[in-house]
Amino acid sequence: MKKFFLLLLILSFTLTKTNAQAKVNTYKYVIVPLQYKFLKGQNAYRLNTLTKQLFLKSGYEVYYDNQLLPDDVFEDRCLAMYVDVNEVDKGFRLTNLEIELKDCRGKLILKSDLGTSGINMHEERYQTALRNAYETVNDRLFYQENSKLYSSESETVIADVQNEIEETVNTNVVATSNKKMKTTKESKIDDKLESSTKLTEDNTDKEETPMIVFYAKKIENGFQLVNQERKTEMVLLNTALDNVFLVKGGDAIVFKKEGDWILSKNGKDGVQVVSLNIKF
Repeated sequence: MKKFFLLLLILSFTLTKTNAQAKVNTYKYVIVPLQYKFLKGQNAYRLNTLTKQLFLKSGYEVYYDNQLLPDDVFEDRCLAMYVDVNEVDKGFRLTNLEIELKDCRGKLILKSDLGTSGINMHEERYQTALRNAYETVNDRLFYQENSKLYSSESETVIADVQNEIEETVNTNVVATSNKKMKTTKESKIDDKLESSTKLTEDNTDKEETPMIVFYAKKIENGFQLVNQERKTEMVLLNTALDNVFLVKGGDAIVFKKEGDWILSKNGKDGVQVVSLNIKF
């Protein structure tokens, strides 16, 4: 009888752990910040880029927090997990990092163990510590839609209980090896982020104000330009000329010159010309 209750206790603990794992993997999207609080500057030591790459390999759809999100996430931010990385017990030439995954309300979903590195080079040390932290939760991170997830431990314990109390327990084991990974080219945002990153500690305080990005959504007779918050900034109407648009409701045109998009507007002080960053 004591063995029976012991098996039930182990089964309860294991299924609780498995349910937590399943909860993590009900999320399809992961949102990565452009800057971690413990570092100065965006993408310092390229940790944010590395974070995105690691979660992409686990099968998630990953976006930076300033990107235009898919419609379903934009309407319901609780469909995504939000990444944070913290530095713990900072020491001399010793970096300890931990990864946290939170829901849209800031509730902790999963925390990694500490990833530690003592490599002399700053960038390599931080990246190695991040990779080591990620490895402690890597086996629990994959997205699987509409599935029940059971670990091998659960299957073994359930089998023991079956033998003890002679009941039939149906288990559904989902294989996670050889999971087909989604391969995509790094987005232009990644490239721009990489090229603009300054890795020396002397200049991490210097940040340039980025140009606002407008995203062009195809509509009848033209395009609708929206910002990163999905607010419509202007509507471009087609003309008979390629890469030349009229601005609806304004005395202005938008045209392409030497690869750049230009807004030319008539005002009280004459013609005003402004460069635009438009993503079609």
